[in-house]
Amino acid sequence: MRICALGTDRTQAEMAHTCRGTINLATAHIDTEDACNIVLSSGGRTYHLKASTEVERQRWVTALELAKAKAIRMMNDQSGKGRLLTRDI
Repeated sequence: MRICALGTDRTQAEMAHTCRGTINLATAHIDTEDACNIVLSSGGRTYHLKASTEVERQRWVTALELAKAKAIRMMNDQSGKGRLLTRDI
């Protein structure tokens, strides 16, 4: 799965070929349901992700939270206007 948000050098046309959709991580809410499940909500949509183990789930949550912090910094700095940041997950 690839999650896309505000950030890098890809154009909208390039994203159409590599992503099935986008999630704005700067405004996303990241939560856990139980030992293996993550709930990611953004833009009125909710995504339920399932990790194999609690340790893997925590790695995903940490990676998503770090990506969210970076997206917020980039948005605040206005350095990534109109571009997309992608992170493979």
